[in-house]
Parts: sequence; structure tokens; C-alpha cells
Amino acid sequence: AQTLENGECYQEAATLYLKHVNNKQKAAECYEKGKMTDQAIDLYKELNQNEKVGDLYVDLRKRKEADIYYTKVIDDYKTRSQYVKASLIYKDKMNNAQGGQSILMEGWRNNYDAINCLNNYLANINDIKVLKTEIDNIYSKDVSNANSESFLQVIRHEYNKKNELEFARMSIPKQ
Repeated sequence: AQTLENGECYQEAATLYLKHVNNKQKAAECYEKGKMTDQAIDLYKELNQNEKVGDLYVDLRKRKEADIYYTKVIDDYKTRSQYVKASLIYKDKMNNAQGGQSILMEGWRNNYDAINCLNNYLANINDIKVLKTEIDNIYSKDVSNANSESFLQVIRHEYNKKNELEFARMSIPKQ
């Protein structure tokens, strides 16, 4: 199978990987290399490699099907409290920056990797005025005694990155 794969006989290699080696992963890779995308998708589905399935559907210009599998990846990441990774699927794979921002804010509000979620949320805002407004909104609506220290860590990080923001005018809670 490996020799056939090296010789770019991908269909034959995939057949051997499936029938004699029982290696669906290698068979799927061969189908993919050989541009037999439908067969590759079927195997990646069996292997629960939903992000790969989504990528292949994008290659086939089947955005609706791709988004179904990307949503499965997002749900899996959320189940494992990996909100930053979930946001990257929204942003980079689904071209949905707002969905990515929403999930980062959800992670912040639910205290799932809160500091990284808020850091990434703020890092995605390029306009300084919008950033300041957003920080003020988060402070007034989403900061409590339980997460105020985390908020201050994020603000310190943002201040170091963008010291032109006028954090001095913000009212920061006393502890």
C-alpha cells in the first residue's frame, strides 16, 4: 500500500489500506490525494474528523454541508470548554467573525478560559474607539467581584499592547 501511495496510485493504495491493512485514516488520505473527495469524505465521517469533512466540502464548493460539519466541531470544542478554538472555526473556516466574537464573549461570561477568551475578543477589535467602547460596555455589564481580577489582567495586557487607550478615565473597581 505504501509503495502504491509513493507511486501516486492512490485508488489502489486506498483499497489495500482498507481491505488488507484496516487503516481507514491512510485510505482517506490516499483518496484525498487522488482527488477522490467523496470517498475521502465518507471515511473521514466514519473517523469523526468533522473539521476535515468540512474542509473537503469547502473544496467541493458545498458551503452549506461544510458549515454543518464545522458546527459539529464548534459544539465539540464548547463541550470541552475550548471557546477560543471554537471561535477560530467560526472566524477562519466559516468566515463568521461575529459568531467567533459571540462565542468568545460566551466563554468570558461563563468563565471558561475567561482570560484567553476576553484577550482574543479584544484583540479582534482593530478600531481604538470601538475597543474603548467595548471595554466600557464589558466593564459595566459583565464584570463582577468574581471576575474583576481577570478583567484587570486583560486590561493590563491590552494597555501594554495599545497604550494609546485612555484607561485612566475608566473607573476600575477598588478591592
